[in-house]
Amino acid sequence: MKKGLICLALAAILALTLCACGESQNQEMTSPYAGVWTATSARYGDTEVAIGDVFPDGLSLELQDNGVCQLTLGEDTDPATWSVAEDDSITISDGETDLLGTVDGDVIVLEISGMSITLTREGADTEGDDTQDADAPEEETAEE
Repeated sequence: MKKGLICLALAAILALTLCACGESQNQEMTSPYAGVWTATSARYGDTEVAIGDVFPDGLSLELQDNGVCQLTLGEDTDPATWSVAEDDSITISDGETDLLGTVDGDVIVLEISGMSITLTREGADTEGDDTQDADAPEEETAEE
């Protein structure tokens, strides 16, 4: 009886796996989170810390559509997995450690050992900078 249930469960898992593979081949799915994310700033409590002091050789993540991630710290690259929940919380796991954080547009903030590490997606527009530049001439014009 147990062998029959185990075989049935394995058959169901195999069928679902094959269906999922078939769909991915027929549809090109692109995750809104896919891309290369590079650490740009760090904060410990209320103190801003230079990212070069925390990661002298750099830190980056490459999130791929299939939930696979490449975590690069300096010259070392390790495979990992990633997932995003409905509340925009992100989990990056290398099998031993889970890094937890949040995603907001083109910014990921990871909490690592009491430190907040901000990563920005490569090629992201810096809307804040554009807005500030656009506002500056208006203020100067108003002052004249």
